[in-house]
Formats: sequence, C-alpha cells, structure tokens
Amino acid sequence: MALQLIRLLQVRKGGACSTAPETEGQGGHQSQDLQSAQKHGDDDQTLAATAEARGFGADQPAGIRQRANRKADRRLESRAADDTFGDYAALAHTLGRRVAELHMALASGTDTAFAPEPIARDDVATWVRDIRNEARATLDLLARRRDELPAAARADADIALAARDALLAAIAAPEGDAGARIRHHGDLHLGQVLLRDNDWVIIDFEGEPARPLEARRAKHSPLRDVAGMLRSFDYAAAAAVERAAAAPEREAAAAHAQAWEAGARRAFLDAYRATAGALYPPAAAALLRLFELEKACYELRYELANRPTWAGIPLAGIRRLLALA
Repeated sequence: MALQLIRLLQVRKGGACSTAPETEGQGGHQSQDLQSAQKHGDDDQTLAATAEARGFGADQPAGIRQRANRKADRRLESRAADDTFGDYAALAHTLGRRVAELHMALASGTDTAFAPEPIARDDVATWVRDIRNEARATLDLLARRRDELPAAARADADIALAARDALLAAIAAPEGDAGARIRHHGDLHLGQVLLRDNDWVIIDFEGEPARPLEARRAKHSPLRDVAGMLRSFDYAAAAAVERAAAAPEREAAAAHAQAWEAGARRAFLDAYRATAGALYPPAAAALLRLFELEKACYELRYELANRPTWAGIPLAGIRRLLALA
C-alpha cells in the first residue's frame, strides 16, 4: 500500500490557516511520501502536519470505499453461528500492519519536527498527570449526570464512581522502556479508516478537534493511536448489539460481539507488534492500558455531553479495563 500526501495543513504566522494541495507520485513507499511533508518545519513559521494518507492502486476501480465500522456492523448483525467474525480477522490483521507502517514512516524522518525522540521519565510523568486530571474531571461530570443515564448505564456509573480511587491509581507510570515518541495520527479509530478492495485507507490526520493545535502536533507514543483503535473495536461491537438485537436476543448477540471484539483486537495487535519493531517497546502492555483508560474517559465525557444514552459503552470499557465486577 503506497501513501499519497494530498494536503498539508499550514498555520502561518498570525494564525491564518489554509489547506494547500500537495500531491506526490503514485508510486513509492509510504515513508518517501511522508518525508516530503517533513521538509515543512518551523523555520518559516509554518507548522505542517500530514493531513491525509490515502491508499491507491492503478488496477483498482476508483470510489470503491466503505467505512470500516459499517463492515463491522454487518458482520455482527449477521451473527453467523459458524463464523464469529468472518473475514474481519484478516482485515483487522491488515489494519494493524498498515497502522504500524504509518508509524514507521512518521518515525523515519530526520527533521526536528518529525525525528523520533526517546520517551523520558518526565514525558511519562506529564502524560500520567494530565490523564489523571482528565479522569477526575470525567468522574465529576459522571456524578453530576448520573441520574440522566439509562438504568443499565447507571449501574455501571455507580461501579465507576465507587472505584474512583482504583481508577486514579491505575493511571500510573509503567515500568521499563517506553520506546520513542513520534508524530502520530492523534485520533485514530474505525471512523478514520476506509476499506478499499480489502485494504485500508487512513484519513483525517487533524487529531482530536478539542485539543489545541500545539498539543495535536506534539510527539507522543504511537501506542496512543493503537489504544484508540482498540477502543474503537469495543465501540463497534457494543453499538452493533444495541442496534441489531431485540431484548430476547441481547445476551446471545452480546456474547457474539464480545468474541468478535476479542478476535479483531488480537489480530490487530499481532500484526502491529510484528511490524512495528522498536515502536512496540517492552512497556507496551502497560502503556496501552494507560492510553485505553485515557480514551475511555474521553469517550465518556463526550457521551455525557452529547449522547447520554450511549454512555454505557465507555462505562463498560472502563469497568473491564479495571477488572471491576
């Protein structure tokens, strides 16, 4: 899968923003395409970030793209007894490889804006501090909005609120080598990838919209992207159950979705780990748990503010991450 850089987000002195098309050739490895973006550094007051990386092939018909979460929904809604998640294992494996290849390309530059840097103890301490503060804000918001939630979500809310100390304690610095921090996607989930001819197109490199540009542009552990995708598998499974299953079928559908999520997660991680090399460091498991908790808290704040009826999905994710009853 080659990558094509199709635009650069440029922020010039004075705060004006513009999008400028930048089209590289349709061949070559993804690192060569992304390195073209790395030439745009800070020396001319331009903060440049790769905005979209698209897969393409001359022998592929144009326009054959599907949102990945729609594919997941169809597989879950079919609930085939003899095939828990069908071809999605292979697709999840390919997605894990593509995400790893993206991270390797982003880590291949020598420009100061893109060159990888070792993750220092101070970096991890800052991340832990910020994630704990976000978790406190999330639990405070949950306490205020608890009575507005559906009955099932209220039960999970009560578990999370009672486990406040356990949640904050779980947000801790991992032991061991944390690897390198690099430029990363910043908001990676199934809504940010498109399926084309059984391969993947990664889009929307703007990062989390609620964060300032400086924070979105900062180097971070690439495992933060991995954690976002793992949380997205959980979201896809839970959302499909909610839409597809009537009350009598809910238990069977939930079991099927849980098996689908576990298989997709395993296939994605296996491929990422096999491809990413040193970008998957010894402390990866602990870092993934940390970043999954960060993402679940972010999801919960979003749902409480916008879709309270969906708050049960991140609440259940937090409960599982903390191994709560």
